[in-house]
Amino acid sequence: MITLSPRMLCLVAILILGTVGCAKNSTTVGPEPDRHIVMSKSFSWLKDLRSELVTEQNGAMSVVLHGTSSSLEKRELFIRTEWFKANGLPAKSLTTRWEPIQLLPRMPFVYTRAAPSGDAVEYRILITDTLK
Repeated sequence: MITLSPRMLCLVAILILGTVGCAKNSTTVGPEPDRHIVMSKSFSWLKDLRSELVTEQNGAMSVVLHGTSSSLEKRELFIRTEWFKANGLPAKSLTTRWEPIQLLPRMPFVYTRAAPSGDAVEYRILITDTLK
């Protein structure tokens, strides 16, 4: 039989209680938000929002935004895609404008935009429900 000194027994008890206390306070963290998507506010009815960069066989790039409207009514959003060069500077484009999209109730949607040029390698998608 192993005999522990009172000091060692106290240390073991503190470690056990500390571990149990930490386990009760732990939280489960969900998936990271998509860093490419910037919303003007939180749209609680907009679910599963994610984007992906697609490179075609010919080297042309485009961005695809996927999501689902959980709203019970038809909604309208405005989306703008901004493209950036490898050095972080904006890639000039005539197509960088706000575009309205109609979202049907409780339906998934897909929004696709091509890169304006071959030097555009990074993107940001802006989403709002009003234009001022």
